[in-house]
Amino acid sequence: MKTPPLHTPPPPRGWRALAWLGPGALLILMPKCPASMAGYIAVLTGLGVSLSTAAQVRFGVITLCVAALAILVIKRVRRLAHRRGPACCTG
Repeated sequence: MKTPPLHTPPPPRGWRALAWLGPGALLILMPKCPASMAGYIAVLTGLGVSLSTAAQVRFGVITLCVAALAILVIKRVRRLAHRRGPACCTG
């Protein structure tokens, strides 16, 4: 019986860049007006939604994008800190 590896290799560089580009591009392309968001939803899905629903969907998408970017920043900072080693023992 094989034991699973303790350390999984990092994803390829292209996937890491795509992880940053997805939420960033979505934030850049996000409409500022709930009416525009309702129009985008209608064009992309064929469903008509009210302005209040479009505003809530817009807020939810923005929240998810910011959370995804925050997670990526935390992972990056931890990876850089792990490479440098502990700061307390650099005597």
